[in-house]
Amino acid sequence: MTKKAAAVYADPSSLVPWGKNPRRNLTAIPKVVESIRRFGFGAPIVARKADRTVIAGHTRLAAALELGLTEVPVRFLDLSETEAQALALADNKLGEEAEWDETLLAEVLRDLEAKGTDRSGLGWSDDELDALLDEAAGSDGGGSGGGDGDAGNQTYDEVYQLLVICDGEAQQASLLERFNAEGLKVRSLIA
Repeated sequence: MTKKAAAVYADPSSLVPWGKNPRRNLTAIPKVVESIRRFGFGAPIVARKADRTVIAGHTRLAAALELGLTEVPVRFLDLSETEAQALALADNKLGEEAEWDETLLAEVLRDLEAKGTDRSGLGWSDDELDALLDEAAGSDGGGSGGGDGDAGNQTYDEVYQLLVICDGEAQQASLLERFNAEGLKVRSLIA
């Protein structure tokens, strides 16, 4: 079996963004710029060999162009236009399927913080990281439990969660407002 390079280096200005990309990436570009500055490219841009149209990595391409890079790693695939579009959709949608284990995430973040690791380029704002760490501290025995004040200073190792299926955005907003007013930790999810 002949081994091929997983990616080659190419001029980002020679790549063609897919004109029908339904993913809106503009707000992500500054975070990706910061990540590339810090870590370089972790994953190549994926493009169609026949016409250099980007299949996956539009945000990385935009960040590279903003940074003025003259070479980026690209994996060129020999796909038809139809298969390239299908892969572009699958690549974006399948990335949404994964969920965070927030307990493990907080553990890794605490480890990095204890080692004095710079938090830039991770993709979260400082406020988001602080909230993740604060929430984890409150749910891992480091904070007080109870919620209504009757439990005193007891701590709990368990975290109890509830998923509520709403009829629509208005009902979700109403419940979020109500639960927040009651002092509950609430997150909005759209599935």
